[in-house]
Amino acid sequence: MNSRRLPNQFLWLGALLIAAALAAPPTAQAQLRSEVQTLDQLKVDEFPAAVDLPDGKRLVLNGSGLRKYGMVGLKVYYGALYLEGREHRPEVILDSPGHKAVVMRILRGVNRDVSRDNIRENIERNCRPPCAIPQDSLRELLRITPHTIAGESQTIIFGPEGRITIYRQDQKIGEIVDARFARILLSTWIGGAPVSEELKQGMLGAKKP
Repeated sequence: MNSRRLPNQFLWLGALLIAAALAAPPTAQAQLRSEVQTLDQLKVDEFPAAVDLPDGKRLVLNGSGLRKYGMVGLKVYYGALYLEGREHRPEVILDSPGHKAVVMRILRGVNRDVSRDNIRENIERNCRPPCAIPQDSLRELLRITPHTIAGESQTIIFGPEGRITIYRQDQKIGEIVDARFARILLSTWIGGAPVSEELKQGMLGAKKP
């Protein structure tokens, strides 16, 4: 089986729901151009068929897709969803107590403030009244959100009892324990108001990008 360990290859989702201004300084863009072009040529189905979490749990690739932004379809990141077993129904995945992981390969850099704004907006879109956003958990997520750099791999691991473990490259940058918030956060990819319907369908395995 084609498997790899996390967090050595794919790690975190620091900027979670990247969208808007996509503003990296010109010098940084020049330094990263060759790496971005290489990543841009990758296919989403090149994610490994399975990954091993730090606790030894093996997850399988459920599906993957390409996040695009705007009318011109700027490529923002490749995203993949890993589960303990393949499942195509979003509500079943969201309600499952098992391990899950969202893995991203970043193609476009986004500064921290823009990332935070997009995280907050997408959390709110997936938690309309009577749903109440756990504010302490949201504040902690925003606190640990870094700048996003083209060429990075980022991962969020959703564990039992609502444990959210966040990695950037091979470094753990934060942890939140909140089952309700974990469900809302995962909903931003596969819930009723996803950041991208195309990416949602790819992660659910319903559509080949």
